[in-house]
Amino acid sequence: MGSREQIGRYADLLESCIRNQYTAEEFLARCQEERVSIEIPDLHKRLYTKLKKLDRDNQNGIWARIIKNAFAPLFTEKVDYVAGNPPWVNWESLPEGYRQDIAPLWQAYDLFRHKGYKAKLGGAKDDISILMAYVAHDSYLKAGGSLGFVITQSVFKTKGGGEGFRAFKYDKQGQAVYLQMVHVDDLSDFQPFEGATNRTAVFVCRKSSKPFQYPVPYVVWRKRATGRIDQDFTLDEVLRATERRELAAIPVDRQQPTSPWLTAPEAALPGIQKAIGQSDYKAYEGVNSGGLNGVYWVRILQPLPNGDLLIENLHDAGKIKVEKVQMAIEPDLVYPLLRGRDVQRWRAEPSAYIILANRTDKLAVIPEAEMKRKYHKTYAYFKKFEEQLRKRSGYRQYFSPEDPFWSMYNVGPYTMSKWKVVFKDLTEIFQCAVIGPSQVADGGVKQILPDVTMRLIPCDNENEAHFVAALLNSHPVLTTLHASSVGVQTQRYHPSDIQKIAIPKCNPANKLHSQLADLSRRCHEAAAKGLTDTVAQLEAEIDQVAAELWDITAKELKAIQEALREMEKSRHETPGEDDDDDV
Repeated sequence: MGSREQIGRYADLLESCIRNQYTAEEFLARCQEERVSIEIPDLHKRLYTKLKKLDRDNQNGIWARIIKNAFAPLFTEKVDYVAGNPPWVNWESLPEGYRQDIAPLWQAYDLFRHKGYKAKLGGAKDDISILMAYVAHDSYLKAGGSLGFVITQSVFKTKGGGEGFRAFKYDKQGQAVYLQMVHVDDLSDFQPFEGATNRTAVFVCRKSSKPFQYPVPYVVWRKRATGRIDQDFTLDEVLRATERRELAAIPVDRQQPTSPWLTAPEAALPGIQKAIGQSDYKAYEGVNSGGLNGVYWVRILQPLPNGDLLIENLHDAGKIKVEKVQMAIEPDLVYPLLRGRDVQRWRAEPSAYIILANRTDKLAVIPEAEMKRKYHKTYAYFKKFEEQLRKRSGYRQYFSPEDPFWSMYNVGPYTMSKWKVVFKDLTEIFQCAVIGPSQVADGGVKQILPDVTMRLIPCDNENEAHFVAALLNSHPVLTTLHASSVGVQTQRYHPSDIQKIAIPKCNPANKLHSQLADLSRRCHEAAAKGLTDTVAQLEAEIDQVAAELWDITAKELKAIQEALREMEKSRHETPGEDDDDDV
């Protein structure tokens, strides 16, 4: 059997003869009559007998048609159009044998370039749909032909496996072949497939020997505020139930074409690109309890005459609930706690406290002997939860059994910085604020510690913190961060997101830097008093100064501001996700 027609007739004969209860010999005779080549009769008899047994056991079903579909592509000439919906399965979820079999293909298409081949074999999050898109483009498509695939939206907007995919290029017999991107439809606002929670996108590309030029047309489909979208809807019904925003996509890093995409109205892109660059500031995650907030997070009931604090733990905070405890502990290790719910643009007010049992000089966890000697009441408090503290996923992952059972991670010199710029990791529109030393219940002043749902940028002084906050809350940055995020209604921000914003080191002698710091300080004062109109006026001034800093023209700034207004309008028109403050 050397052709598609031969395989098709063979599969049809299999199905027909099994349905009509032919013997194996009668099946071979039919093949001979139909001039279907049978070179090894015993092999075909064994196959027929096996399928016949499956049929008797009610397991045959569509085996003959599967054979027909599986082998026909080997003999199919390349085509003008390919359309498909490949499986969305993470590499690490595939059977080990299958992973080993297809690993050379990942390497052949250079999809491991940023992690390394061995790292891939060790288990990564890359989706097999990436590989299938490249294989289908290579194997089935004519030069100049078009491929359209349903794929997870994350391949356009996240690091990792998406970087290999976004090369949009592979080598074939020494010649470069390009996936020339034509169009992307982003359906991640709703789930078009029942039971699937992945963010869905559809892309169309051509097969070309020449690279394409950005930007790529990128259309975001959004469900209207009323109504639902059924997977059985016709196209006309879906169009009526949705609205579409036409955006354009470019790599967020112009120097790195495989970097995640930034999607925004095309008119806003020139100005946005001027705000993108290497930041002189670095963000960090907040303090992480390792999954047991209810032990570390407390409220102060009252200061005691001997200087101790009577505390009560927030026993129901987070996913794991713990016993409610009231105890007196030493005040030394108790700090104001800032959670996501405590932060708005230009304003951050701690609503609880956290126990941090780390030395303030080296920030290593306080050894057990020292805790027993200097903080015996706090030690007694932790001792009540020892079993649960040792079972924390964060403790088991980052510490050894010999380490103190109250150990916490994501703690470093940045944690104890007096002045910080903070922002939420999960929010609708990026918003940040400046925090400094705060007065605590016993009358002292201590650093505010953001929790793990927060991101923090340590600063040397108040002026520097306000300078950074002014730039981060400016429209060019807000639009950039929103346009490069993965979410639709609620975006998740990582510490590395700040690295792509061109924030220079604060220079007190620079007039623009001083203006920005002063404007931020005034925004914080106005926000604390609820003067929203004043804040809006000051924000407009910040935009002007930021635009001057980045050489953004008045026309470009207007396009950026209009883009952000449209984003915020869409956000309010469609219900979004709630912030998760107690992770």
